[in-house]
Amino acid sequence: MQPLIDADVLRYEVGSVGEYKENGEKVYRDFDFVRETFDGKIKDICEAVGATQPPILYLTGDPLLNAKINKSRTREGLDPVAFIPNFRTAIAEGKAYKGTRKGDKPFHYNNLTAHILSAYRTIIANGCEADDLICIEQFGRLDGKDTIICTRDKDLRQCPGWHYGWECGKQPEFGPHEYDMLGTIELVKTKSGYKITGGGFAFFCAQLLTGDVVDNIGGLGGVGPVKAYELLKDCTTTDAYLRAVREAYKAKWGGAWRAVAQEQCDLLWMIRELNEDGSYKRFIIDDEESQS
Repeated sequence: MQPLIDADVLRYEVGSVGEYKENGEKVYRDFDFVRETFDGKIKDICEAVGATQPPILYLTGDPLLNAKINKSRTREGLDPVAFIPNFRTAIAEGKAYKGTRKGDKPFHYNNLTAHILSAYRTIIANGCEADDLICIEQFGRLDGKDTIICTRDKDLRQCPGWHYGWECGKQPEFGPHEYDMLGTIELVKTKSGYKITGGGFAFFCAQLLTGDVVDNIGGLGGVGPVKAYELLKDCTTTDAYLRAVREAYKAKWGGAWRAVAQEQCDLLWMIRELNEDGSYKRFIIDDEESQS
């Protein structure tokens, strides 16, 4: 089993332990402590999933990281690589993609990035997100069932295969758990209200209805977890889930439903494959075969 680790999440999480407040003043720990914490977390994840192959870590590229990579490429006599923003940024018309997220990074964020690049096999996403490359890797190796996605980000659970989420704060450990293509959804009551949990295609369809507050994705609009679950709970096939989603969009948006729904698909769908020309294979909402 080879762990595919979402280093975006882990880098931010571990970077945050490198700073704390004492008597109202911010205190920064030595980077040695942060580095050892990160390496320990990677070791714990590998043990939890029964890793038999070294982990692969994934990072989402940004201009600063791209400049760092190009310095290395120049030293090696290679041409620089142009930075390409996440394709979802240009697609989002209704709301700015991830527009509500704060830009502040932990103090040792960049130090951790340098450590990750030097100590681990690392793949950097350019033009998409680390999540997409993780999903592409796992989807391409489903027959062998020899990979496991390791992240606390629920979005990746729409990708079939094995999943694991490490414990963090009040968030409990998840898995290892395997989702098939269709997947499952469940309505769960929490202290703050209801939420939908699950994975596979079923979970993707639930997201199309509810949207994703964290990523500033609106979904259908005005649909919460309870209503979304009611619309989808009796579905037992991919076609049934798609019909339920399409009918909900048609009822709300009328003749404009297709454009609205497709934007949400493009924002929420984790890329699983590339087309022959290397472009991302999108999920097409109005295609009876579900793909293009």
